[in-house]
Amino acid sequence: MDESIQDILQSPTDGTPLSKGLISGGGIKYQRTPSGILLLVENTKRPMDIVYDHDMFVRWQSILKERLRYYTGEKTLAGRMADITYKSIHYLNKRPKDGYILDIGCGDGSQLKYLADRSNYIGIDRDLERLEILKKRYPEVTAIYCDATKLPFKSGSIKYIFSTNAFEHFWYLKEVILECYRCTYESGEMVIVFPTEGGLWNLGRRLFSKRHFRRKYPSIDFELISHIEHCNNATQIVRTLQTFFDTRIRYLPTGIPTVFLNAFLEVKCRHYRSKERRFHLSTDNL
Repeated sequence: MDESIQDILQSPTDGTPLSKGLISGGGIKYQRTPSGILLLVENTKRPMDIVYDHDMFVRWQSILKERLRYYTGEKTLAGRMADITYKSIHYLNKRPKDGYILDIGCGDGSQLKYLADRSNYIGIDRDLERLEILKKRYPEVTAIYCDATKLPFKSGSIKYIFSTNAFEHFWYLKEVILECYRCTYESGEMVIVFPTEGGLWNLGRRLFSKRHFRRKYPSIDFELISHIEHCNNATQIVRTLQTFFDTRIRYLPTGIPTVFLNAFLEVKCRHYRSKERRFHLSTDNL
């Protein structure tokens, strides 16, 4: 972990700075795994967390290796499709060499092969097993186990945010995007990529993923898993991003502006430039 990151860390529980020993100003002690992953997450559960305790989701979690092979493997159709989204991180290779890159829902770091300079990279996820894979592949990067609705960073401390195939999973989407707004510089940028849930993506799931997992794991209700995993469609994500940011949308791979002829959307975001379009953002008006 880059020691300078200490200057931007704060407790997700009480919002106070963290000491080198990962102790907050309020005396809350956080942990670090032997591989160096920072465990900066609240212990309290949120109402919708109950879906992840569902027996079917627990079974889904137990086949992580097969899911990674299918969704990120270089030889699978789903893996080749995912690689389209990973390449969007190329945009950040053109950035000035200053400021942190925060990767939300970084998973096992498959996208990092396309990032030239990883010195200021921070990956966060709520899947500790996948973060361990990330650290094994790229031991030099900062990896944090935390909740995207309570980012452990000071306000205005992050210059770039990248995320691929994660925002469709967030049950508390507005809170995640509000946290992105809070943590980024006014001149900061976000590149968010997600599938066209509600469009072409649904057809692809029925034709390929559903058949694959039903054949290999007939005891797993793939429809239920899809509803738990992809709780936001593409239109919901775009509209929520546009509440907080100026956006530019790219449709992948065809470029035709519709979710029905594309597999993914790439959305570049900046804070609103116009003062007239800014408004006071707080959890009170969500």
